[in-house]
Amino acid sequence: MFKQLEINISNGEYVFREGDLGDSLFMLQSGKVKLIQKSGSNKKLLRVVEPNDFFGEMALHNPQDRKFSALAVGNCTLLKIDKNSFIKLIKDDVDFIFNYTSYLVGYLQGANCKIDHLDKKYEEQKIYSTLMKELLLKGRKDKSRKWTLVNLNDFITDNIGNLNRKEIASLIDKISQAGIVQIKTDIMKVLWIGVRR
Repeated sequence: MFKQLEINISNGEYVFREGDLGDSLFMLQSGKVKLIQKSGSNKKLLRVVEPNDFFGEMALHNPQDRKFSALAVGNCTLLKIDKNSFIKLIKDDVDFIFNYTSYLVGYLQGANCKIDHLDKKYEEQKIYSTLMKELLLKGRKDKSRKWTLVNLNDFITDNIGNLNRKEIASLIDKISQAGIVQIKTDIMKVLWIGVRR
């Protein structure tokens, strides 16, 4: 059945373009394919597809306009798999099922990593804005009246959220190195986060 689904695309030709209506997924047999998406007036490389990898799977499950372009790098042989062919392959070819589910598992793992990264970035932004708010609203002046201070240990304890103490301390260290805040010590060796007035 694979021979019936096979298509050949020459180097530099598009398998499909962003905005084309799609109803099939593709499995690359040979060559490479760049997945490219418009980003304003620029083009963003999403990934390079290697042999035995899939792309365009969303259109198979839900026909829609393509969200990116697929450009052949070198001469490529692909399988173009529409819904009917996909159902037949699932019924008849155990290797195909295994390869496709392995691809989906890898895709989901990558998506989970991205979500985790975005969650951490969100938490960092939340901690940063909370720190700035506390410095402005609750911060106390030092004796010289040149600094507004918040107790470092109290701030970390009160704002744990989804980040642990070490991650919050690392974030504070990062913004300190950038010169946004300074870590100050008083005569009792208590650490304070300070902003110059």
